[in-house]
Amino acid sequence: MIKASRAFADDLEGVLLHYGGLCRVVQLWRQREDNRRAWTYLGRWPPEDCELEVLKRRFGGGSYRAKLFGLWLRRERREAYLEQVSFAIEGPPESYPPGPSAGFGPRSALGPTGST
Repeated sequence: MIKASRAFADDLEGVLLHYGGLCRVVQLWRQREDNRRAWTYLGRWPPEDCELEVLKRRFGGGSYRAKLFGLWLRRERREAYLEQVSFAIEGPPESYPPGPSAGFGPRSALGPTGST
């Protein structure tokens, strides 16, 4: 698999556009403000829910990491790893998990687990 070419290193939307239907899920992480070496797991989301403006409304500003995964590889019992994109969103961070009025949830039954 060839990595997506992009105009900027943090072009999440461009990378998702490049992979199209090959990307099945995006695993999101946000860098913690109180400990820059720690990342908070935000959940697994369908690619169509990962536009920057949508992420900004849901989670606020900060430094993020998105891991892109494709089809399930039965023999290896894991999803195909496509690539990781680091990006930043301007503005103050929002607390997570969001309240019930946010209107979305993690794709995974396990959901967010806090910090890693």
